[in-house]
Amino acid sequence: MGELNDGPIADDRDCFVIMPFGEKTREGRTINFNRVYADLIKPAIETAGLKPVRADEITRDNLIGRRMFDRLAHASYVLADGTFLNANVFYELGVRHTLRRNGTIAIAEEGTDVPFDTKDLSFLRYRVGEDGAVIDLENRRKAIRVALEAARVNSETDSPIGLHLHDLDVRYKSPVLPSGPPIEYALREDSRWRIGYIPGNLDQVRNVDAWVNSENRYMLMARFFERSVSGLIRSMGAEKKAGVIVRDQINDNLRRRMQGRDIVELGTVLDTAPGALRKSHNVKRIFHVASVDANQNSGYRVENVSVCSQAVLDAAHRFNRGKFGKARVQSLIMPMFGTGAAQVSPETIADQLLEGVLRHCRGAGSNPGVLTRCYFLVFTERDRDALERALRKRADLFAPA
Repeated sequence: MGELNDGPIADDRDCFVIMPFGEKTREGRTINFNRVYADLIKPAIETAGLKPVRADEITRDNLIGRRMFDRLAHASYVLADGTFLNANVFYELGVRHTLRRNGTIAIAEEGTDVPFDTKDLSFLRYRVGEDGAVIDLENRRKAIRVALEAARVNSETDSPIGLHLHDLDVRYKSPVLPSGPPIEYALREDSRWRIGYIPGNLDQVRNVDAWVNSENRYMLMARFFERSVSGLIRSMGAEKKAGVIVRDQINDNLRRRMQGRDIVELGTVLDTAPGALRKSHNVKRIFHVASVDANQNSGYRVENVSVCSQAVLDAAHRFNRGKFGKARVQSLIMPMFGTGAAQVSPETIADQLLEGVLRHCRGAGSNPGVLTRCYFLVFTERDRDALERALRKRADLFAPA
């Protein structure tokens, strides 16, 4: 396996900007949008730790449509300036809201009376003076920066389509990866730690001691045979006779671990026995983490993912302290939290997941304990690419295993 810093590093911190270009006039009022971009939008994005990319910067050939739609679909963040009701901007904003539930910021000049169908959006306002300069520039930059920073911390739904059409499920058909062996990297500061990923289906994973199950705050596992990690773990861990489920072992264990509670805080981790997975896949423990919030009005919401991934490793470390010998877990695999029902992009999640794992590793100091291998499950090429980007951004921390 090559070094992490081999080849180009893709930047998953892009903030795609959709807005008018050059000078535009409406009802006798003229605004130079290139100046608005240079003075207001671009600096605000950069101070939020993101990379601004405007549509005219990616239209070097006749693939303008494909490049634009690719950014609307895959950019972790999009900022749309609806000033002067530019038709292209609102069309692209609608496309973005259809494809992505979160990561979209809308702004507009104060004189813009936005269309009725977009009045529920929280447009951040700015004002341009007679000299063409943005008034109260520093505070307007700050407002945009704060909104972008909030979008990086949590994944609350900001798309009206996502809020009102809970059953709409827009998926990218990224090719599924064939199952394969672990790809791992050693942490330079403590080479006992190995962090990496395992491609393919979870049901093909053998000899990883602990599996992580991402759940909502109600700790209600998915139904049998649902196409989710939770449903797969529940089904594979159940006791069966002649192919028929006769005992719902893991889910029953989880209900007992809830101890009568209806709901838990985000980041709560409960561990259970693995049921039939102990014999079939050599799993010693299942760690269930409440990483997704859900309610009737806003649907699914994922936030503080790094807190959840750190909490899982912290819980495994505590579990090991109370166990001896073969009962301890030495390796663990976790899915890409929130990329299922919550429809959060892998590009958004990967960086946060890795950061939480690294915090645990640093906190363990010179005594990592028995657990020294942490893997992420990458089901599609998109999952893998997102995680590779997150790893490459921290290439100085890792060495080939």
